Amino acid sequence: MAAYNPRGDLDYIGHVGTGTGWNTALLANLATVLAPLEQPTPPTTGRAVPRADARDAHWVRPVTVGEVVYRTWTPDGSLRHPSWRGLRPDKDPQEVNVDKL
Repeated sequence: MAAYNPRGDLDYIGHVGTGTGWNTALLANLATVLAPLEQPTPPTTGRAVPRADARDAHWVRPVTVGEVVYRTWTPDGSLRHPSWRGLRPDKDPQEVNVDKL
């Protein structure tokens, strides 16, 4: 996951796993939405993706917004315990700023 910082750079803010709210239909829908957006490298221009998180990642262009709930921020700038809620087609990625989370 990523969000824009006050300078306009896209910062890595952590990853979200499948959790308990996922099912086959949701995964299939998400794959359909994200497959055309796939790219070979992370789209972040600010805070880099840690190597451990990048190992199994699939990168997409930052044109969709996903909603997650989380507990707090970690000291290194990631979301703690993020849980997937769904896509937000009503939101523009530029609206997702680290200072608003």
